[in-house]
Amino acid sequence: MGDSTGHGVSASYISILVLNTLSRILSICCENPGKILSTINAELNRITQYSNGQKLTETADMIVTCIDKNSMKLTYASAKMRSFIIRKGELIVLDCDRCTIGEDVASAFEITNRTVDIYDGDTYYIIFDGVIDQFGGANDKRFGFKRQSSLLLNIQEYSMPEQKKIIEDALCQWQDKDEQTDDITFL
Repeated sequence: MGDSTGHGVSASYISILVLNTLSRILSICCENPGKILSTINAELNRITQYSNGQKLTETADMIVTCIDKNSMKLTYASAKMRSFIIRKGELIVLDCDRCTIGEDVASAFEITNRTVDIYDGDTYYIIFDGVIDQFGGANDKRFGFKRQSSLLLNIQEYSMPEQKKIIEDALCQWQDKDEQTDDITFL
């Protein structure tokens, strides 16, 4: 999952490039999330390099995950994209690297494969930053990490379709008359 960090035409261009590159990569390499993100980063840097040495400055935050149901392992690599596991009423925030796809200095792009054990009953979420950045509420503040975490913890007893409805309702109620700030995606 990915989120272009810019707006408008240039961010759309980055999204198209990333999706195109991702579909090519997945046909040859689909079990190493870090390698997938590193390859996308290198390809994006190659494609967006102008002939005069300047570079397009848009980037993308991304996460790639592989779930092995036999060994009950989740392997992922994350470039600034948050993900969470909720296990037995506890919110576990998974680590992410601080680099971003399209980082203009190749040496600054360091991505790590991480593996975590998963268990029956775990719920895994990947969430764009647009959720915590959404303005609203009585004092026109951001939705915030704390409110997002509380929401996730409080909906665990519901089915996924019910969770979707509860999340949509909570965000709409929070947003009220404020415009949507950014992309909002829960996976």
